[in-house]
Amino acid sequence: ETGGRVVQIAFREGASVKAGALLLRLFDDDLQAAVAKAQAKAKMAKSTVDRKRQVQAADALSKQDLESAETDLASAEADLALAQAQLRKARVLAPFSGVVGIRSVEEGQTVSAGQSVAVISQKDPWRIVFSIPENQAGVVKVGQELTFQAGGSSDKFPARIVALDPVLDEATRSRKAIAESRAKSTSLFPGRVVEIQISLQRTDGISIPSEALAFDAKGPLAWVFRGGKSMSILGGSF
Repeated sequence: ETGGRVVQIAFREGASVKAGALLLRLFDDDLQAAVAKAQAKAKMAKSTVDRKRQVQAADALSKQDLESAETDLASAEADLALAQAQLRKARVLAPFSGVVGIRSVEEGQTVSAGQSVAVISQKDPWRIVFSIPENQAGVVKVGQELTFQAGGSSDKFPARIVALDPVLDEATRSRKAIAESRAKSTSLFPGRVVEIQISLQRTDGISIPSEALAFDAKGPLAWVFRGGKSMSILGGSF
């Protein structure tokens, strides 16, 4: 969230890290000094308020003077919170538990806000992102079971659909879905392409090419070829 010089890299590449673990620290001597200064001002403002409250209790101080001191205390505490927030930005923490990859920075290097430090991958659960064709987008449901396998491997693993995009992608005319799995295998790693197998429910009927379907004021109809002639049949007569 902020730029600065890297003074500490606290993770080992390829190692597991817990959520909240320190990954990297930037030079923060100036920020620590700002926090100490803000703490001193807040402490002084708190002492002033406590003293004026005692005086005001003895009717020796106006209510306005006490309110002014309380306002100064609130301002000092806000300045302290801001200084502490700036100091926290100089420390990069793991946002979630996982395995940290190869770092892209070194100690002594100056980094900018938003720069990538390393990639953390989570393997429990696996998240499998895939797309469903438009003509089958309404058949798949949340909670439905599926299997998947990595390319070049014969091992199949179970997964369950946990989320479906409510809209179709305008470019691909497909619906994005996410499945989760707790499979354990050395053939699986984040970013790998996998093959999805999913059973789709089908209803009895006749498949009609989309080119043969049409609609008019009476409803849907289909064009059929009978006796050497084409004719339209209403949906209720299919």
